[in-house]
Amino acid sequence: MVFRPNEYLRPTSIEETVALMERYGEAAVLIAGSITVNELAKRGLLSGVEKVVDIERVGLSWIRIEPSEIRIGAATTYTDILRTEAFESPELMSIHEAVRSIHPDQVRNIGTVGGAICSGFPFLDLLIGLLPHDVELAVVGPGGERRIGLDRFALAGLDERLDRGEVLKELRVPRARAGKGSAFVKYGQTGLDLAVLNCGVALQVDGTGVIGTARAFAGGKGVDITAPPRCPAALVGRLLSEAALDAACAEMATALPAASDPRGSAAFKRYTIKRLLREALRTAHGRAVAP
Repeated sequence: MVFRPNEYLRPTSIEETVALMERYGEAAVLIAGSITVNELAKRGLLSGVEKVVDIERVGLSWIRIEPSEIRIGAATTYTDILRTEAFESPELMSIHEAVRSIHPDQVRNIGTVGGAICSGFPFLDLLIGLLPHDVELAVVGPGGERRIGLDRFALAGLDERLDRGEVLKELRVPRARAGKGSAFVKYGQTGLDLAVLNCGVALQVDGTGVIGTARAFAGGKGVDITAPPRCPAALVGRLLSEAALDAACAEMATALPAASDPRGSAAFKRYTIKRLLREALRTAHGRAVAP
């Protein structure tokens, strides 16, 4: 069915936005940069939508750097992230690299953090770049504000992420301790492509080189977000070695729900995700142990 809304609404506060989303429920779609709404429409996911709620005038664009966390408003653009030096630190570099991989500049200038997250598309690089960082989402609804982990939110079904009337307000990215490094790596058929495959990782390494915590996520076009627990478990408590890398990469490749399509065979995708993950882990580890 075709996406044919009959009303375009422009609230000026988050309270008004919540009221509209509560009133119209699944008959409304919320937009900011309008990038992901096209993907949703192409997949037939907006055929029942009658109201478009544009939050451009609500004022949800900010980056607030605090001692323990960085707070990012839901309507903050990719370009705003790219211009913020705090995301170029070794521990948060996967976020910077994910945004840097997004092309063309027009998309960076209007695409928003909230759109990337709420769509849940695993080929949108920013989502995969954010997932390794224990990010919390602040969501506002008729009953007030609540917090939800980004990983739980992203891995939930589309209909399970937000309750009726709820709106994403901001992200809270923890500031890391020393010894953390992260990285994002992507494979696309051209430099302007959406990711055929991508992965984001973060490692916390102690003074002896032993990996204390590890997080690894993969996604891509036609691939669900993949985060097998046995992948980081193959690294934790060990020094980074070829054997540890082999084990972690094998777990990710086995878990990846790869299917053959015009972008490549299932075998090619499993081979490629191992190459990407190995590169990301080595890069993150180098950043974690750098003086």
